[in-house]
Amino acid sequence: ILMEYVLYYILILLSIFQIKSDLIVLPFQIKDVPGKKNQQFIYTSFEIGEPKQKVEGEINFKNSTFFMVYNNEIINETYNPTKSETFDLISKNVSIRDLDESSYLAKENFNFYSDMNCQLKKKYENIPIVVPSSDTSPEKNSSLSPIIGLQIESQNKSYNFIDILKSKKITNNYYWTIKFSTSNNGTIIIGDLPHIYDQKNYKENNLLFVNTYSTKNKLYWGMHISSVKFYGITMNDNIIGKIDPKILEIFGSYEYITTIGKIFFQKYIDNNICKRIWDEVNGEDVFRFICEKEKFNTSDINDFPSIQLINTEMNTTFEFNGNELFHEKDDKIVFQIVAKTGRTDGEWILGRIFL
Repeated sequence: ILMEYVLYYILILLSIFQIKSDLIVLPFQIKDVPGKKNQQFIYTSFEIGEPKQKVEGEINFKNSTFFMVYNNEIINETYNPTKSETFDLISKNVSIRDLDESSYLAKENFNFYSDMNCQLKKKYENIPIVVPSSDTSPEKNSSLSPIIGLQIESQNKSYNFIDILKSKKITNNYYWTIKFSTSNNGTIIIGDLPHIYDQKNYKENNLLFVNTYSTKNKLYWGMHISSVKFYGITMNDNIIGKIDPKILEIFGSYEYITTIGKIFFQKYIDNNICKRIWDEVNGEDVFRFICEKEKFNTSDINDFPSIQLINTEMNTTFEFNGNELFHEKDDKIVFQIVAKTGRTDGEWILGRIFL
């Protein structure tokens, strides 16, 4: 009986003093890639090494590895390992599928924000990171910049940023959230669920779960869209909605764009108010609709037939009206659903308009 009481008391203590997960908070901004039309990148800032070096790091949703590259032209503040007393090589010739060249595995100290207001920083020591090899040792090179890959794959898990935090017991789970303040900046919060660290704005009973999808050992952030509806039309049953925060637009299907062109835009095209143009978004050739600002006004936008993306798993409909899909740019009113050429019915790409 005494042993049962002792065990019961221990369980109570464990429940009270449960190990709390650290929060890793990465404030991010989205900027245009210099010299590239309609291409953007996501970056964050933090400190590396001893003495501390402030660096900019790219956040990449098509890569699963936490690694560094030489001479990243889109990054301003870089890291020089020769100026750090805590940079240390662990092993050579690490093979990473994400990287074209052979690499070394190193470890270094990192300072990340640990609070939602990005006021407090905490040092984490001996964090592993993959660095590129070269003709000389990486200690002899400079201008390195980190890339945080937030893709997930079944291989190379030990080199993934979130897996590293979990294995180092910095966090005790794999939860992460992307939260936008505006369409071009926000925070990525790693280490707990929103209703835990922000009880004012999030409630646990509002949390919904949905299955994502995977191909070729990679898990993609997204969801299945049961159907797409607009103007009394249902199309694109059982498609994949792939989430990509790097783009602003929604990449819809060719079928949707051509249909909405006939239903809504044709009368404006006939009167030289709108036109369909070829454009480039994130390196992809697309076509889109643009309208003359002085001729295409609020009433026209309000007349736009809303589009509904339906997910039956969550019993949720994501609905977008004209005010959300038309943006002003360069004295034009730009429609923010675009489409590649050819049939793309199997996948829609959901950019920051969706998020």
